[in-house]
Amino acid sequence: MAAKPGGVTSWGREVSERDAWARVESSATPGWRQKLASWWKGVTDEGVLLHEGDLEADSLIVGPRPLVVSGSVRLKGLLADGHAADHTLLVVLGDLEVENVATVSAMFIAGDVRIRGLLFGDSLGDDVFCCGGGLKARVLVEEHHFIQVAGPLDVDVLVGSKLTAPDRPRRRLAPHEVLLQGAWIAEEDDDGVVVDSTLEGKALRAMLRAGQPVLADPGSVAGEKEGQG
Repeated sequence: MAAKPGGVTSWGREVSERDAWARVESSATPGWRQKLASWWKGVTDEGVLLHEGDLEADSLIVGPRPLVVSGSVRLKGLLADGHAADHTLLVVLGDLEVENVATVSAMFIAGDVRIRGLLFGDSLGDDVFCCGGGLKARVLVEEHHFIQVAGPLDVDVLVGSKLTAPDRPRRRLAPHEVLLQGAWIAEEDDDGVVVDSTLEGKALRAMLRAGQPVLADPGSVAGEKEGQG
């Protein structure tokens, strides 16, 4: 695990896969637990870090050891993963409250998720952000990453398509319509006007990890309430 200065440096105690799963079974719903099981075995054989109770910090970067938090996670800044491992796993048995999320691997949140800014998922179709409760966020950016929400969805903008939820985001936009320059490659017409764009995932992750702003017009993103199909 890794953290910015001022953050937590010891995330939990090492426990066996069996002991960690027993905590999951006692806290999570069967449907959410079944989804988690398909990711669990491949990355937990060598043990798990278990954090008892709530986890509060400036930021959190997950990996390489799987992390299970028995309570909720509250971060002032960024939640990210993929540190020093091809596949990482974060399991939160309570709620998640965070500024931004940048995930390239698997995150499972049993409760509700509140993201004050952006959730960016990028895994070439290999991994998932799975929320057992409701999800509130200003922007979801999905680059071949599965986002699954069991409860109510309160999202202003979706960039992407792999969102499974009972509700729809208010708008679907192209990267250049919601993100700052540097996070996308422009497609221009003959007059040099940007008509479409392609997400530049590596650049977006770098901006988020550096604590840079990424939303092009936060006021309009938060203010628009009409959905688009």
